[in-house]
Amino acid sequence: MVNGDSKYTPLAEEFLERELEFQRQLDEDPDHHFWKNPTWEKILAQKYWLLGLILSLIMGITFINFDKKRQEEFQLEVAQVHATQTEEARFAGQKIVEYDAGTLSIINVEDPTNRSVTFGRVENEEYILATPASGARFLAVQVNFQCSLSICDEPPHANLTLMLNDGTSRQYTSSSRPFFVEHPPLSGELNRVAGGQNQHIWFVFEVSRSASPVSLRVTAEGQEEPQFLSWSVR
Repeated sequence: MVNGDSKYTPLAEEFLERELEFQRQLDEDPDHHFWKNPTWEKILAQKYWLLGLILSLIMGITFINFDKKRQEEFQLEVAQVHATQTEEARFAGQKIVEYDAGTLSIINVEDPTNRSVTFGRVENEEYILATPASGARFLAVQVNFQCSLSICDEPPHANLTLMLNDGTSRQYTSSSRPFFVEHPPLSGELNRVAGGQNQHIWFVFEVSRSASPVSLRVTAEGQEEPQFLSWSVR
């Protein structure tokens, strides 16, 4: 009880009011008052929480980048497979190709061939027999050419290239290609046929033992885009 008659009464009342105000503030939520500092346990907990948040962000960003990279790699793999399948389908070819000079089809395949092969070199009026390179083999394909011109002077009027499954190919010029000793290339008057006539022609190729034929690429005279003959005959 403060004596109202004392000259110190106003000071005492002011002091009591301040005490009550301080007590009221202390009883409120301490997070709003700078003089009620958090304990070391709370500080440590906050640091752990912040560290966990940072680690979670780092892991999240890393996972997103990894997932994006994996998606890009997967899309690239799909594109490569699709391109390979498209190219293989293109090389698979058809059973008959047709161009200005005539039509061409495969009628026989010998893989490997056991017939005598030569590169055309002659000794003592006989062809010198050829042997395939180490790790290689000779294979042969017989095509049927049907002439569509009035006269076909050089059947089949096209360059033939053997397409292989390892991505390589084999092609020969008329002067360098191997051939069967029993079926030397015809030339001049012996090679000419009239329109509507068929001619059977053997082509011999030297290829790796590990490679398999896919098709014959036919590049006809006067045509920029080649066609492909299916390697379906065995």
